[in-house]
Amino acid sequence: MKLLGISKLLKKNEVAEVDVEAEQKEIKLAPPDISLGISPRQVEPVKEIDELLLSRFSEKGLCKCDACGVTINKDMRHSLESKGNWYNVCSMCYYPTHLDKIPSFEEGHIICFPEMSQPRLNAFIRGLWVVQFFANSDPNNQEMLDVADTLSDMDRIFEHITKVTANFMKAPTDTGILASTLFLLQEEEYAQKHKYFGSFRWMPPREIFEKEIVFWAQQDYGALHHEQISGNITKFMKQYTPQFLSLIHISE
Repeated sequence: MKLLGISKLLKKNEVAEVDVEAEQKEIKLAPPDISLGISPRQVEPVKEIDELLLSRFSEKGLCKCDACGVTINKDMRHSLESKGNWYNVCSMCYYPTHLDKIPSFEEGHIICFPEMSQPRLNAFIRGLWVVQFFANSDPNNQEMLDVADTLSDMDRIFEHITKVTANFMKAPTDTGILASTLFLLQEEEYAQKHKYFGSFRWMPPREIFEKEIVFWAQQDYGALHHEQISGNITKFMKQYTPQFLSLIHISE
């Protein structure tokens, strides 16, 4: 019996036939490359690819984003090709690679943040949003309100990072400008874009993920205790923010 395989793309929009048994034994794929890009430079999936990606969902219609690990349903997922492999990814991991497809006038910002990958940044920002959602949903939960208050410091840090990117590093923070720049690159230049933009990340706007936040809160965060969340925040601040505090001081 044969199935259309998704692990290796022989040519653009071509699909290889592979034995089911061999496919099942195949080593787990490496995570996709979530680097800043635009849709015309991406490979579009054929129908068979999408069907096989959808087959990865559970009977409840859920699966994990192959980039950041968040739970998604079939309405939230996007097909993404990376280095010849195909993945199911969430919107937060899809839009950085398709900056021109962000469905809002609020496109977020571009920041220089090489210390953290885009999927890790997405996961952390999502955690901030979910805690804020919990705090707003239950104003009598003082412990969660205290955690949310701590998160306000992180919001200010990311605001500073945006200012540092623009003022200290003299780099554009406008998502539309970066997308336009990528459109101007020749094919050879685009293939080397990591040399120019590898340190930059997309800072997603909350406004376009309001419905997903409720879903993520229920699926992935509902069972977490507030101490687990605050512990992760403390770990993040110690690991990723000290060097930016010095840059903030220089730029002010």
